[in-house]
Amino acid sequence: MGSFAVTCLMTGKVVRDLATPASALVDGAIASNATMAATTYTPVQVATIVSFMVGVWELIMGLLQLGSLSVFLSEMLVSGFTTGAAFHVMTSQVKYLFGLKIKARLQRRPASHSDRTHRGNSGDGGLLLRNLNENYDSSSWAISRRGGRRGVTQMTTVISCALLLLVLLFVGPAFETLPNCVLSSVIVVALKGMFMQVNDLRRVWAISRSDALIWLASFLAVVLIDIDFGLLIGVVVSLFVLLYRGQKPSTAILGSVPNTDIYLDINKYSAAAEVPSVSIFHFNGPLHFANSEYFRTQLFSMTGLDPIAIISKKKALEKQQAKSDLIIDPSKENGVRGSTEKIPEEFEEKPNDVNDKHAVLAVPEVKWLVLDMSRISYLDSTGGKVIAQLGKEYNDAGIVLVLASVSESVLDSLRSAVL
Repeated sequence: MGSFAVTCLMTGKVVRDLATPASALVDGAIASNATMAATTYTPVQVATIVSFMVGVWELIMGLLQLGSLSVFLSEMLVSGFTTGAAFHVMTSQVKYLFGLKIKARLQRRPASHSDRTHRGNSGDGGLLLRNLNENYDSSSWAISRRGGRRGVTQMTTVISCALLLLVLLFVGPAFETLPNCVLSSVIVVALKGMFMQVNDLRRVWAISRSDALIWLASFLAVVLIDIDFGLLIGVVVSLFVLLYRGQKPSTAILGSVPNTDIYLDINKYSAAAEVPSVSIFHFNGPLHFANSEYFRTQLFSMTGLDPIAIISKKKALEKQQAKSDLIIDPSKENGVRGSTEKIPEEFEEKPNDVNDKHAVLAVPEVKWLVLDMSRISYLDSTGGKVIAQLGKEYNDAGIVLVLASVSESVLDSLRSAVL
């Protein structure tokens, strides 16, 4: 399968799509038709230019220090992708293991030596262009690890490439009589460790369902669709999971543990109890434009302190109090004492109704709202404006907004947003 089985599979797909069918080539010469000659490429040419351009792109990315982009390839994505790729490698060896002859269903089939040429070019390019073969291979890497190789430097890869060139140029004829089933069996057995990565799914499922989703998406996309689309789908799913986590961090209402300075989630720890007249809201993530509305919604719903609603209730209570003050004592009207004149029905006092309305319009007794910002590592301008606006709204509602455990960088962002 070459120095990197997955790369060979992906390169073979490009060769099948772009190379000229073997029927169009006669004795190694391209058809004499001038119009055809301009758009005719041999499989070797396609594989060579693909390998060269990959090396160029690798070199450009290395010069631009874009290696940090690899952080988006999470452990679960790589595990699911390599496990799915191992299935492709195993199925490609079935015909050699059992000596099956499968008829080709595609007319555009690359020449049998295209993979060999690509293998040599990738080895040469690896030595010249920042060692492109530093990516491990699902078969040869597994064989080397099972053989006890524990290299920690790039010299191990250089030696591997040198041995590969030696085999290609000189030792290859000596293995000509070796049955393909023997080589295929070595590759398939070496893939055992790759298939055992399925256990990662069971382990991660109990820890994080989102990570398990990344593994499943990468694995199924590689197996059911193709390797290149599988990798793309895995990266896209990882980015969506990352954005979702950043958009909806976990929140909690904190309570104090008696006789300590520890504050814990009251919904998880029964020993934690809310402090009288104080509500503590914890936001576990950065605050930015994408989750600022989520922050407000969670704050209002979990604390029950919506400043607009509180102000409306206070105004309603003031109106209710003003109406209750309009109840007149008829015995003092016009200075007449002891009058027995009947009181109009609309001025009669109805204490039960008034008490019921006061019960409905009750204002929360919380006087202090504390925002625990110990886990807010980043705050953009939108987040700063939200905090400043909340401070004004709660001040109008008669509640003091307090910020606790604010980092220096977040505090600077808040000052900039307020100014």
